[in-house]
Amino acid sequence: MKRVVKIKTLKEYRFFSNFSWNEGNCNLFTKYNIIYGWNGSGKTTICDFFRDLEQRKLSEDRAKFSVLLGDTTSGKTSEVTHNGIGEISCSFRVFYQDYIQENISEIDHVRHIYAVGKGQKEKAVELKELQAEKKRLEGVVNDLQTALLQSENNLDRIKIATAKIIKEAAGYSSGYNKNAFYSAFEKEPTLEKLSNSEFEKARIAVRAEKRQPIQTIKADFIKPTVKTYLSSILDETPANVAIESLEKDSELSRWVETGLHIHDTRDSSICLFCGHEITTTRFDALRAHFNDAYKNLMEKIDTSIALLHQKEQEFEQAKIALPDMAVFYPELQEQYAPLKAEAEKLCNTYIAAIKDVITVMESKKTDMVSQEYKQALLSVLAPLSFDYTLFEKIQSVIATHNKKSEDYQRSIEVAQKSIEHHIMAEHKEELDKAKSNIAKKRKELSVQSEILTQISKKTESMQQEVRNSQIPATAINDDIKSIMGRAEIAFENTPTGYRITRNGKLAKNLSKGEENAVALIYFFNTLLDSNADSQNTIIVLDDPISSFDSNFYYNAMSYIREKSGNIGQVFVFTHKFSLFNDYGRMYPGDDTNRYIIRRIGEGPSIENEDKHLIGFHDEYAFLFKKVYDFAKNPPEDISEYLQYPNMARRLLEGFLTFKCPDPKLDMINRVLQLEKGKVTATSRAVLRLVNNKSHMRVIPDGDAVDDLDNITAMPEIIKNMLEFMKAHDEMHYSILAESCDPDYRADGPAIGTRAVILRKIKLYDMPASAGFGEKIDNDVPYEEILVSDTECTFAVKISGDSMEPKYPDKSIALVKQCDALDNARIGIVWYNDKSYCKKVVQANGKTLLVSLNKKYDAITVESADFRIFGEVVGSIVQQ
Repeated sequence: MKRVVKIKTLKEYRFFSNFSWNEGNCNLFTKYNIIYGWNGSGKTTICDFFRDLEQRKLSEDRAKFSVLLGDTTSGKTSEVTHNGIGEISCSFRVFYQDYIQENISEIDHVRHIYAVGKGQKEKAVELKELQAEKKRLEGVVNDLQTALLQSENNLDRIKIATAKIIKEAAGYSSGYNKNAFYSAFEKEPTLEKLSNSEFEKARIAVRAEKRQPIQTIKADFIKPTVKTYLSSILDETPANVAIESLEKDSELSRWVETGLHIHDTRDSSICLFCGHEITTTRFDALRAHFNDAYKNLMEKIDTSIALLHQKEQEFEQAKIALPDMAVFYPELQEQYAPLKAEAEKLCNTYIAAIKDVITVMESKKTDMVSQEYKQALLSVLAPLSFDYTLFEKIQSVIATHNKKSEDYQRSIEVAQKSIEHHIMAEHKEELDKAKSNIAKKRKELSVQSEILTQISKKTESMQQEVRNSQIPATAINDDIKSIMGRAEIAFENTPTGYRITRNGKLAKNLSKGEENAVALIYFFNTLLDSNADSQNTIIVLDDPISSFDSNFYYNAMSYIREKSGNIGQVFVFTHKFSLFNDYGRMYPGDDTNRYIIRRIGEGPSIENEDKHLIGFHDEYAFLFKKVYDFAKNPPEDISEYLQYPNMARRLLEGFLTFKCPDPKLDMINRVLQLEKGKVTATSRAVLRLVNNKSHMRVIPDGDAVDDLDNITAMPEIIKNMLEFMKAHDEMHYSILAESCDPDYRADGPAIGTRAVILRKIKLYDMPASAGFGEKIDNDVPYEEILVSDTECTFAVKISGDSMEPKYPDKSIALVKQCDALDNARIGIVWYNDKSYCKKVVQANGKTLLVSLNKKYDAITVESADFRIFGEVVGSIVQQ
């Protein structure tokens, strides 16, 4: 059996803008739930909400709710929200004023109730056809739902399989699943496949371990200009007086040149080989042969040969410096291997060429005057391109390797993403086809479901017509007699429906009570004859008998109790306190809860029955208790004052009606009658209360009556009203006051007061720009005052209007010394070398000092120079 356990939240539903269940002061709903509230408290709104649950559609577009349902059999609960309103597992039936208007015409017949007779046979045939068509459509929709589910499962399988492929290929973590894959897939408008080699490189990349950076190759290779330079040397010959025998014999020439140098160095004219004297003429001839031009050319050749040996060594070093292929990341090894082989080949080619060039230069050295070696040089250098871009490519591969080592994780992610996109592109056609198939089936299902919905509504309407026609008029008439106690009003069958008669004639001008009774009887008859599961039915009754005549009021109560006995859950709303009590007696026992719905500020609140209501037999005593307590102890929060003017007026109206029952007199004239035409200070306050918001603005003596614009005056006005009541019926007033207040004394004021015990406390000034400092002690100037408040420790004279209207300028705040405050309490605080009287609010992790006067902005506490001296527990307003 399903029941509503609680309305957890209700938002944006008329003035239920942000309602939430009062966990601290509201028992969970039980089988019978009686809810009392004044007009405007929210009863009708709650009933409308239940009506929306009955219709499975919210009447407010922006509304959101959360309702907790309970199963009394299993003890389990389930939450239903606005998103699942169509899936509620229990049935709601709501009886309220609109129901009466929808079902009872203003004159002579009941709407939407059809009789057995003319037209019913055709309706039965049509219903049978509708039911057959509905069954066929249900089969179609069921098949489409199955096909859609299969298509969705197929897409799901594709997602799972593709996600698994990507996960394994890209090396993603275990968190990568079908949802992660499909979310990424739908965000990629275009997808391109990788080539086989690119895909393999990416696969290798994601599995590679991090490697050390590789040294770059540094070399200054031989330049193309060397060809020109060496050619010029080989073209050159020394200008000299040649000795023919030496010119033709290079080996002899080198031997003689060396010997000449030795003899010149040792300054010897004797041949050191044979011992004979060498003539001066011979020395001169030899020196002429080996002149400076010869030496210069020889030096150029030697320098060139040395440079060529250096370049040969550089190519050797470059070949050695080429890194091993294994040190690269796997995806770079394939790219690097051919480059390395080609670079080694290039180095060997240049080394061999340089060796050949050195040989040519050595030959020139032995035959200085010959120019035939230039051609040999050009022949050796001809195969060389002097193009070293190959080493630039190698450097680029090394740079890529080093970049990956530097940004290893990002390179892995890039490779993973490229693999993911590649596999997505491979499966895109399959995925798009599966998606398209689902969209097609969903569209077809939507169309057929809509047709089924319309057929179902028509079938349900026709079924309701047929069911209603099966309710015998005699059964309805029996119920009317049981409630009204007479058979004056009766239903008769006609070919088109029921006809309501009074004493056998067409009924005219049904009273409000009679119309209400007929609608209530129809409600229960259609409810119980609807073949619904009564144990899973929840009925909601909004003031079902408030307009009933007193002569059949109790019959109606008994009727409701009998008819609702087998219903799973019952909610009864009323705005009358007497009915609230009677409903409580109608549903006695532990399975009945009583609640109050009321407004707090701008929002509603559902709470357990007020403890002050328990034991009172009528609302008058309850109103007296609430108003009396307010006048004696006004709430600190002024916003709570707003509910008391209406309470006070209702109490006063009851008192005045009791004291002056003349129906010709309005409330103002009843006050004046009791006051014998005098307008005293007390009666003036009472007149202000009675007259507020009315169309009258002048009382009989010509004095203007002010609206209660300043709500802070309410406690004093209500005190005057209570004095007025006591003055005009002391015994009546005292009985009520003594039941509310142990401090009340009949020989005292209208509001009981405790014996006053005065005591001395210190009163400090609190200038706007100065304060107590770090502590309150005898160094701070003060005076002493007498107070009766038992809580206060010291007092402070308020300076300024920031805490008006509650604490006006020059008023005295009574303070209970403490070093901490509950949130939103008013206290005396110290902040940044100033003292303040402020409301201390904790909001969003910050401490705010808030003024009651709205023209002042809140102060945010932003430094450690903050201290609380005490909580304000009362005040003395200086006159």
